Amino acid sequence: MVDLAIVIPCFNEQASVLDTIKHLTGVILRDFSNLTVRIYVYDNNSTDLTVPLVENHIQHAKYGYLVRLRHCHKQGKGYTVRQAFHEIEANVYAMIDGDATYDASNLRRMYDMVEQGYAGMVTGDRLSTSYFTENKRRFHNAGNKGVKEAVNLLFGKEYKDILSGLRVFSRAFVKTFPITEGGFTLETDLSIHAAVHDISTSDVECGYRDRKEGDSSKLDTIADGKKIIKDIFVSFVHYRPFVWHVSLFALFLLVSLCFFWSMHYSISLSRVVLAVAFLFASVAEVVLTSVHCARRRTEEQEFQLSYGRESVKVSDDDETIE
Repeated sequence: MVDLAIVIPCFNEQASVLDTIKHLTGVILRDFSNLTVRIYVYDNNSTDLTVPLVENHIQHAKYGYLVRLRHCHKQGKGYTVRQAFHEIEANVYAMIDGDATYDASNLRRMYDMVEQGYAGMVTGDRLSTSYFTENKRRFHNAGNKGVKEAVNLLFGKEYKDILSGLRVFSRAFVKTFPITEGGFTLETDLSIHAAVHDISTSDVECGYRDRKEGDSSKLDTIADGKKIIKDIFVSFVHYRPFVWHVSLFALFLLVSLCFFWSMHYSISLSRVVLAVAFLFASVAEVVLTSVHCARRRTEEQEFQLSYGRESVKVSDDDETIE
C-alpha cells in the first residue's frame, strides 16, 4: 500500500498531461522523498495522443517509474474517479485534473493535514489566488462564485472553492464516498458529502493558470451548470429533509389559510376545494417530515459506522507497517 496515490483523470489531454506529470514528479522528489508516492493516470477513452505520450514517458523518462497508466472505459469523470478509488489501495489519496492548470506546490502540506487526522478532505483553493484573473472562459467566474455561495448557504459551511479539481482525501473518505454520476458534478458532490456527514475539511491556497492556447475545456458551461444546480437542489432535499418539508408545510398551510380567509367575502366551491386540498397537503408534509428524517437518521448512523471501520483499518495497517 502506497503512502499517497495521486489520481489524474484524463480525457483528451495531450496538450497538458505531461506538464501535469512533470510538475507532480518535481513536487514528489522535493517534498516526498521519505514516502512511497505513485501517480495514476486514468485515461477515459481519449482519442488523441494522451495514452501514447504517457506510455512513452513511463518507458523513457528518468522518473517514469512513479507513473502508472490505467483505463476507464465508462465515459465520465465521475466514473473514472470511482474506478480509481475502488482499485487503488493507499493511506492517502489526491486528485488533480490533467490540464496543467493547478499549482500543486502545497501538496505536502495538504497531505500532512489529512495524514495527521486534521481533515478528511483538503481542497486546493483557486479562488483566493489567481483564478479570477487567469480564467478566460465566459460565465465560469460567476458560476464558481454562485455555486460556492449556494452550497455554503444551504449546507452551513464556509468552503472557499467548491469546484476545485485539486483535492486530498483520507482513505476513510475515499472508501465511503459513493459516486453515482459520471459528469462534472463530482466536485460538488465531494463538498456536499463532507458537509452533510460532518467530515472535517480544510482549504489550502493553490495557484491557478488558464489552459494552454488551443486547449479547450471539456466542461459545457450551460449544460453542466444546469446539472450542478440540479445536483445541489436534489442533495438539499435528500440531506436536509426537515428544512425542506417544514418549508413546504408552512407554504401549503399559508395558502390554505388564505383561501379560507377569502371565503369571508365570497364563498365558492373552487375555493373550498383548494383550501381543503392545501390543508391536506400541509398535513401530508408533517408525515413526510417524520418518515424522511427517520430514514436520514438511519442512513447517517450506517455511514458513521462504515466511516469508523475504514478509519480503524488505516490505523491497523499503520501499526502493522511499523
